[in-house]
Amino acid sequence: MMAITHCAIAATGTTLIIGSVEPSVLALAVVGSQFPDIDTTKSWIGAACWPLANWIENRYPHRSVTHSLLATIGIAIAASPLWYFYGWQLWLAMPLGHILSCCSDLFTKSGVQICWPSRDIWVCPMNPNARMSTGSKAEITILFLTVLIGVIWFNVISGGGLHQAFTTNFFKTSNTAAEIFRKYGDEKRITATVDGIINRSNKAVNEEFEVVAAEGNSFIGVNKAGKIYRIGETTSDNIRPVSVSVRQGNVIASKSRQQQIAEADADEWINSLPSNSFISGELVIDEITEVRELKDLEQFKTIEKGAIITLRYARPAEIKDAIGGLWIQDGKVAIKEL
Repeated sequence: MMAITHCAIAATGTTLIIGSVEPSVLALAVVGSQFPDIDTTKSWIGAACWPLANWIENRYPHRSVTHSLLATIGIAIAASPLWYFYGWQLWLAMPLGHILSCCSDLFTKSGVQICWPSRDIWVCPMNPNARMSTGSKAEITILFLTVLIGVIWFNVISGGGLHQAFTTNFFKTSNTAAEIFRKYGDEKRITATVDGIINRSNKAVNEEFEVVAAEGNSFIGVNKAGKIYRIGETTSDNIRPVSVSVRQGNVIASKSRQQQIAEADADEWINSLPSNSFISGELVIDEITEVRELKDLEQFKTIEKGAIITLRYARPAEIKDAIGGLWIQDGKVAIKEL
């Protein structure tokens, strides 16, 4: 088979089996698909690795040792550090690409010694006239169908199509995260891994945030410690990102509602709020001077004190720290549960 056909089969097969459309995963599968033909200097990988290809070519028949299950196991072992450092998908991609490439050569006229060191040649089907020749119309048809299936499946599992997959993988910006949240935030949990700088202190940040809101080209994110930040390119943002990797997670049942408050004990009202909620709106407090403000100036200011209290994506615990023990005269808020 042609190298491009092996690449297409490996990429499509890996996407179907692993269920990933990450470029790094597909790239490793494509690399793995080319390893079998390193046993000949006539292939492009053989030409690129000429000393090794020449050494193998002078000692082993074409489609023998490098086209075997033993070679697949060797690649899996050699690639095992990828599992430790980056996860099983990256590790599996290369040996999977290799074995898919070897299996596709079973359908060619010469077959492969897939169980090498056994010299038995495996072919499919048994009728030689029904097998493919390299570059034949049959192979071109297989290439076309493989690419078509790959595009369709890529579109299905990428959650929004090729355009979105391309955008999230190659345009790793806060704007991309904001757009993905606007589109899917009410249906799925959206997370963003941010590599950037805290504007106030110039400290480096590299951590995962759950996206809870989008504002223009920026987004509001909560880290695992429960701290909330506005992430974007403007001077009013808390974190200036260098790279933002967005992922869609589990399906959620997001709920939003409006609430009018009149003459209420702050503690009783706060205790009635769902713990997973984010509150935005305005409150009129009886003793405004007693309101306690957020001390961590690096974070997003969810509670602002003026003539009234302004809430922006504040959580119940934060509101309790600010107005617990006080009296709410009036207020109107939006409550969003995630």
